[in-house]
Amino acid sequence: MDATLTIRRVQEQLRKLFDGFIDLSDLKPSASEDDRRAVFLTRSLAALTIMSLSEADAQTAAASVTNGFNDLGLDAVHFETADDTLYVVQSKWNEAGRKTIELGECNNFLEGMEALVRADFSKANERLQKRRQEIEDVLLRSDVRITLVIAHTGANQLGDHVVHALDKYLARQNNVGDTEVFTLEVFDLQRVYKSLDPTAARKISLQIGLSEWGLHTNHSKPTTGK
Repeated sequence: MDATLTIRRVQEQLRKLFDGFIDLSDLKPSASEDDRRAVFLTRSLAALTIMSLSEADAQTAAASVTNGFNDLGLDAVHFETADDTLYVVQSKWNEAGRKTIELGECNNFLEGMEALVRADFSKANERLQKRRQEIEDVLLRSDVRITLVIAHTGANQLGDHVVHALDKYLARQNNVGDTEVFTLEVFDLQRVYKSLDPTAARKISLQIGLSEWGLHTNHSKPTTGK
């Protein structure tokens, strides 16, 4: 099925943002151009969500991509120091703009999250292995939140079974009263498209220090015109 204009626009913007940054060195030399393009777009989509949710630029976001053989269902992992949040992404590129994440893919993603929580990297690929210490250190910090990110180019909402699996996982992990250790962000086609807008607001985190602050009251009498 041919891609819609919306999908083609997304594809072109991903190419402009991430061409030269996304690592495809793990692909076999025999991989077809279509296969290489599909992998590039899947990885670029994951990187785009990192850019949208954090202060990362295109090169930094591309470096967060862990997608590949034995990726545990985790397509990108990025720690944002500005808000002490670890973002973990699963992305799915669909040319027709119809398919979302399927239940099996969601379960694979959640199993990968469980492996991270247990610090079990025994089945992880090299991209994850290289970041093992960084990820372990971040996960053990009590001030760090973990945000699961689902990104797809489908125009439809996630299926009920997928939503149920995600909600169940979040409820089990968020077991410390009102404190949310785990949160969820979903990027569907509409949100992906909006995030490509160069005028769209990026996430901004500012710390402002005030010294010698106080309340100023103007006690002068108002002047009257003659």
